[in-house]
Amino acid sequence: MNMPEGIVFAETLDQAKEKYTVYREKDPLPEIDSALLNSADIMDYVRYTGMIHPFNQADDYFKPASYSVLFNGHYLYWDFKDGKPNRNEKVLKEGESFTLKSNSIAYISLEPLFQLPHYIAARFNLQIKHVYRGLLLGTGPLVDPGFSGTLNIPLHNLTGGDYEIKNGEPIIWMEFTKLSKNQKWSNPKKVNINQIGKFVEFKPSSKNISLSDYIHKAEPNAPIQSSIPQAISEFNKSLKETNGVLEDSIKINKRTDSLLKWFSVSLFLGIAGIIGAVGGYYYNAYNVGKFSNDFILKTEKINSDNQNKIIELNKTVEGLNHRIDSIESRNQLKKLNNAPRDSRSSGNR
Repeated sequence: MNMPEGIVFAETLDQAKEKYTVYREKDPLPEIDSALLNSADIMDYVRYTGMIHPFNQADDYFKPASYSVLFNGHYLYWDFKDGKPNRNEKVLKEGESFTLKSNSIAYISLEPLFQLPHYIAARFNLQIKHVYRGLLLGTGPLVDPGFSGTLNIPLHNLTGGDYEIKNGEPIIWMEFTKLSKNQKWSNPKKVNINQIGKFVEFKPSSKNISLSDYIHKAEPNAPIQSSIPQAISEFNKSLKETNGVLEDSIKINKRTDSLLKWFSVSLFLGIAGIIGAVGGYYYNAYNVGKFSNDFILKTEKINSDNQNKIIELNKTVEGLNHRIDSIESRNQLKKLNNAPRDSRSSGNR
């Protein structure tokens, strides 16, 4: 297609806005069919309408039917600090990056200003390298014809590791589709149907909305964050409480075991004590009885021995008495025999 002279890419934002004002409702390239635009058609429509600014013309930014869109450095996310959600928002400088933490969600803004004419719609999806690294965007929503402003997208990090995203890094591929013909923006001479339907334009109130405004509009009173960190936090809290209960249970079991052991020992000692006491009683009683019997036997034996000794002693005394009597008798007889004869004679006379 031959491009008219003077139709060049906008170099400034004001030039892009001027182009958009001229061709917002007027299709400069009616010869292009209503279909998914190829890379050449995308370039031509940007040249005429200023629908993407700034616009990168290098081949690296194109695939056959899509255009690479960059991260502009503006991000917003919430994390937990001291058990409460903490808002983090910043616009990075060139070369800086931010960390999309594991199992978290963050909102990021895309680099260009999009000014879609009323006859072109757009869709986008996450670049495949990010998909294979564990990020999730899902099928991008339809960017309606007539939209004007910066696009913001939510990124989910489903991995167990943190993810660095650098300012200016390619994030999504965007495709553009030309709508079916409508007499409002097409050359009436080339419209072969009598259209009676009404074309509904994009709402002006939804144009040029900032990331913070989008977030506030979506959820004005609460932070928007992944439920996974909170679930993990609650799980860890429950796990900690469970571990505490288990530790207390273990302590109680140990104390119970100690008490059972103590009770068993005490019971054993008590039973042993009773058995020992009874045994000691009977042992002592047996010993006392045996001692008493032995003592009695010994006493009776001693008494018997003493009686025998007394009898023997009496016998000895009687023997001594007999001997004494015998000695006295002999002494008297001896005296008689030794007396003078005169005395004996006179006595006989």
